[in-house]
Amino acid sequence: SAGRADLSDCKLVTGKREFTFPNCVELDSSSNGAPLELYYGFTDASKAKVTFGMRGDTSGYFAVGFGAEMIGSRAAVTIVDGSGKVSLDEYALGGYSSGDVLPGEDELQLDMLGRGKEDGLTTVIFTRKTKVDNLPAIEAGSPSDIIWAFGDIPEQSGDVTFLAQHKNRGLTQISFSEDVVTKQVLGGGGGTPTPTVASTPVPTPPSETSDTPTPTAGPTDEPTGEETDEPTPEPSGSPRAEPTESPSEEGGGGVCFPGSAMIALANGDSIPIRDLELGNQ
Repeated sequence: SAGRADLSDCKLVTGKREFTFPNCVELDSSSNGAPLELYYGFTDASKAKVTFGMRGDTSGYFAVGFGAEMIGSRAAVTIVDGSGKVSLDEYALGGYSSGDVLPGEDELQLDMLGRGKEDGLTTVIFTRKTKVDNLPAIEAGSPSDIIWAFGDIPEQSGDVTFLAQHKNRGLTQISFSEDVVTKQVLGGGGGTPTPTVASTPVPTPPSETSDTPTPTAGPTDEPTGEETDEPTPEPSGSPRAEPTESPSEEGGGGVCFPGSAMIALANGDSIPIRDLELGNQ
């Protein structure tokens, strides 16, 4: 027999993804004990789309339409064919006969996010635009009219799938909260969410080249080899401007010194060098 979901947490699982909806409601439970459940909420904070989830019998079709009346509404129809294939299509509800309920022109812009089968029920999850021409806009806090129906496997005629007469139908109002639908990927072990592992930063090895600036060399007393205005020192061994008490080797001649140095004469006297005329002593 068909199982029932726990509507207290408003969660649906398809494959390895779990969707949590802000709102959910059971639309019908009269079809051989198989419920028809509707889950809903805004897709994201922009509120440009809403996400719906539906669970119903795995044989035939079930649908949710948007509007207070059937004629003129548009519906998202989930079809489970004889082979078990699940599809989602938009239908324009133009009348009460099968020939007046035909595939639409994608005005709802339906986008299926997931589908699956479990416990005798089929689950589909899809999005649609909140604002569609000729249909009431879906807004947070404002009631939205919903029509629903389910029936047997549709008939195929060429490229067109005609919906069979519904086995049950109804009208209800739902209201969207400000909250959005969330989803997470489940792990392989009993539906446990896969933990998100934070990446550990890899330490960068120290560079061989230091970023510390090389100190600029200060003044030095060592010669640099550059040109300078300082006088060049005399070579080692040159006579210094100092008086000498030693007579010349020739005995009578003097030696010329610069400045006002004194020079000794052979007779024992000494005179300033400035008073000495070279060659006449």
